[in-house]
Amino acid sequence: MVDLAKMYQEYIEVYPKFKYLVETRQRQYLANAVDLKAKNLNKDVYFELALTDVWALDEKRPSRFLPSCKILTFSDVNIEEIKV
Repeated sequence: MVDLAKMYQEYIEVYPKFKYLVETRQRQYLANAVDLKAKNLNKDVYFELALTDVWALDEKRPSRFLPSCKILTFSDVNIEEIKV
Protein backbone atom coordinates (compact mmCIF):
# COMPACT_ATOMS: atom_id res chain seq x y z
CA MET A 1 0.00 0.00 0.00
CA VAL A 2 1.18 3.50 -0.82
CA ASP A 3 2.08 5.88 1.97
CA LEU A 4 -0.50 8.68 1.58
CA ALA A 5 1.83 11.27 3.12
CA LYS A 6 4.46 10.39 0.52
CA MET A 7 1.93 10.60 -2.31
CA TYR A 8 0.71 13.99 -1.04
CA GLN A 9 4.32 15.24 -0.98
CA GLU A 10 4.75 14.07 -4.57
CA TYR A 11 1.55 15.93 -5.52
CA ILE A 12 2.88 19.16 -3.95
CA GLU A 13 6.17 18.78 -5.83
CA VAL A 14 4.65 18.16 -9.29
CA TYR A 15 1.69 20.57 -9.03
CA PRO A 16 3.57 23.68 -10.30
CA LYS A 17 4.65 21.81 -13.46
CA PHE A 18 1.08 21.55 -14.79
CA LYS A 19 -1.48 23.96 -16.30
CA TYR A 20 -4.74 22.25 -15.29
CA LEU A 21 -6.29 20.41 -12.36
CA VAL A 22 -9.02 18.03 -13.55
CA GLU A 23 -11.41 16.45 -11.05
CA THR A 24 -13.84 13.64 -11.77
CA ARG A 25 -15.87 11.54 -9.38
CA GLN A 26 -13.19 8.84 -9.38
CA ARG A 27 -9.90 10.74 -9.22
CA GLN A 28 -7.88 13.89 -9.80
CA TYR A 29 -5.46 14.61 -12.60
CA LEU A 30 -2.87 17.25 -13.34
CA ALA A 31 -2.40 17.91 -17.06
CA ASN A 32 -0.80 20.35 -19.45
CA ALA A 33 -3.51 20.04 -22.11
CA VAL A 34 -7.23 19.28 -21.77
CA ASP A 35 -9.83 18.74 -24.47
CA LEU A 36 -13.42 18.42 -23.17
CA LYS A 37 -16.35 17.36 -25.34
CA ALA A 38 -19.95 16.82 -24.27
CA LYS A 39 -21.51 13.88 -26.13
CA ASN A 40 -25.12 12.73 -26.42
CA LEU A 41 -26.15 9.13 -26.00
CA ASN A 42 -29.89 8.77 -26.47
CA LYS A 43 -31.21 11.27 -23.90
CA ASP A 44 -28.11 11.17 -21.70
CA VAL A 45 -25.07 13.43 -21.85
CA TYR A 46 -21.58 12.20 -21.08
CA PHE A 47 -18.19 13.88 -21.14
CA GLU A 48 -15.14 12.80 -23.10
CA LEU A 49 -11.86 14.25 -21.89
CA ALA A 50 -8.51 13.89 -23.61
CA LEU A 51 -5.60 14.81 -21.34
CA THR A 52 -1.98 15.21 -22.39
CA ASP A 53 1.15 15.16 -20.21
CA VAL A 54 -0.70 13.79 -17.18
CA TRP A 55 -0.10 13.03 -13.52
CA ALA A 56 -2.89 10.87 -12.03
CA LEU A 57 -3.60 11.00 -8.31
CA ASP A 58 -4.18 7.27 -7.94
CA GLU A 59 -2.61 5.27 -5.13
CA LYS A 60 -3.00 1.97 -7.02
CA ARG A 61 -0.81 3.06 -9.94
CA PRO A 62 2.88 2.18 -9.82
CA SER A 63 3.64 5.17 -12.06
CA ARG A 64 1.40 8.22 -11.92
CA PHE A 65 2.94 9.97 -14.97
CA LEU A 66 1.15 9.28 -18.27
CA PRO A 67 1.83 10.72 -21.73
CA SER A 68 -1.92 10.91 -22.33
CA CYS A 69 -5.23 9.52 -21.16
CA LYS A 70 -8.87 9.55 -22.20
CA ILE A 71 -11.71 9.73 -19.68
CA LEU A 72 -15.38 9.00 -20.35
CA THR A 73 -17.82 9.92 -17.59
CA PHE A 74 -21.50 10.62 -16.99
CA SER A 75 -20.56 12.48 -13.78
CA ASP A 76 -19.54 16.08 -13.25
CA VAL A 77 -16.11 17.24 -14.36
CA ASN A 78 -14.26 20.18 -12.84
CA ILE A 79 -11.37 21.79 -14.75
CA GLU A 80 -9.33 24.51 -13.10
CA GLU A 81 -6.50 26.48 -14.63
CA ILE A 82 -3.49 26.42 -12.35
CA LYS A 83 -1.78 29.75 -11.73
CA VAL A 84 1.36 29.38 -9.67
